[in-house]
Amino acid sequence: MKDNTKILTLIIPVYNSEKYITKCIESIVYASSKIEIILIDDGSTDGSGQICDTYSSKFANVKTIHAKNGGVSRARNLGLKSATGKYVWFIDSDDVVLNGVLSKIVNTIVDNDFDIFIFGYVKKENFEGVKGSKNIKIQKLNKEDAIYSLLDPSFATFPWNKIFRRELIVKNNISFPVEMVMCEDMEFCYKAFDKAKRILLTDNKLYGYRENFSGASHNKNISRYKDAAVANFDLCTYIEKNYPKYFSLIVDNTVSAILSYMYYYGDSDDRYNAFNDFITVNIKKCQSLSIKKRIEAKLFLKNRILFDNIANIKRMIKKV
Repeated sequence: MKDNTKILTLIIPVYNSEKYITKCIESIVYASSKIEIILIDDGSTDGSGQICDTYSSKFANVKTIHAKNGGVSRARNLGLKSATGKYVWFIDSDDVVLNGVLSKIVNTIVDNDFDIFIFGYVKKENFEGVKGSKNIKIQKLNKEDAIYSLLDPSFATFPWNKIFRRELIVKNNISFPVEMVMCEDMEFCYKAFDKAKRILLTDNKLYGYRENFSGASHNKNISRYKDAAVANFDLCTYIEKNYPKYFSLIVDNTVSAILSYMYYYGDSDDRYNAFNDFITVNIKKCQSLSIKKRIEAKLFLKNRILFDNIANIKRMIKKV
């Protein structure tokens, strides 16, 4: 009897990605019969939805979900609800899985039992002819080293260079926060890592990441400042409580994110008091803040009236 069980579900949110989505799908669709691919058309207004439908009509293991535009977090959560694979992998629609590695990833999943598998990536504009690593050399991480990988730029808190056991995510009610326009990855990943017991890592490059200058990190919406502050604060306080030896690796970024938040939100926001206390307590622990951020921090701590006046001006300019 033929085994139709899918070992891996690839979840791909798609929003106005017609320039890249074909290359993304082509990099995965032929690799293995043991995978399913879920394309979530997040209210695209270009030809992305039609491209997704073409592939789902042609391949039995490809499914397209059309939804009203709700953002990448909502799209990923929708994909997760529809996934049937033992493991899930969240892929971005403008990226690719490097040539020749997906079948090796499937074999790695078959041969190993894990909760999270972390791997390296290549950052380029064009992945034509770029091949992934021939062999995948795996190491088992203890929880402390796994948490460190979230702070290592080579791996970081991206969801697309990690494969998660679906049961781990579902059983612990972990999801991408739909209220955030950026840094939702950070919230999702540290919560998953906290619950994981068996984590594998390879330095091998398996994924092709294409920086998207129209993405959330380049969005001019001021909510991105709060999202960055919240995500860094949550991760930083989690690390301070559970893995204090790594606190120094994230406190600078957290203070920097909170200072930016202070300019655009001020004391009218519900997170203000907690963020205010964090900066007051931890500013002296920062070692690598830029000169600009050091000046902002000094103003915030020593001359709040001037800081607030500058912040008010920035908020007024932002509204214009």
